[in-house]
Amino acid sequence: MHTTLFQIQRALKGLVVLSSELEAMGNFMFDQRVPLVWSSVAYPSLKPLNSWYADLLLRITFLNKWIKSIRTLIDPKPKELFSAMPPIHMLPVQNRVVLSGGIYRCPVYKILTRTGTLSTTGHSTNFVTWIEIPSNRTTIFRSSLVSETNAQVLFCDQDDWIKAGVACFCALRY
Repeated sequence: MHTTLFQIQRALKGLVVLSSELEAMGNFMFDQRVPLVWSSVAYPSLKPLNSWYADLLLRITFLNKWIKSIRTLIDPKPKELFSAMPPIHMLPVQNRVVLSGGIYRCPVYKILTRTGTLSTTGHSTNFVTWIEIPSNRTTIFRSSLVSETNAQVLFCDQDDWIKAGVACFCALRY
């Protein structure tokens, strides 16, 4: 963004040639739409440019705070039902070493109900995946579930978060 904004400013001042890409970017900005050069590398959104930019700043602030903090799962504030989770980019790794502590294996569901139809594979249609969230609570070892693997193995987990019903959701009601 910084480079393209600088280039369009220079083009408008006549210091550089206004290319077709810069002209298209300027037209998008005039129409309050996110320029394609930005939306191709940013998160998907249907918001107009002003709202999109304000949301981008909020996301950056949130991520910076999360990065500077302990980056571990903590208890919610009183009466807080849902806490924001930073966007997660998952990179699959073959033959990854299974962790032996310091994580909560958090289930991820599509919607709040946590229920779904049991498919022929033994998985709920609402269940998405498990993510490992760093946590400093006491580690326990539990048998694997069908949604994790068909092998009979022990996974490290954290009883506090399991009893609290901590989960991630792809979409809330609002």
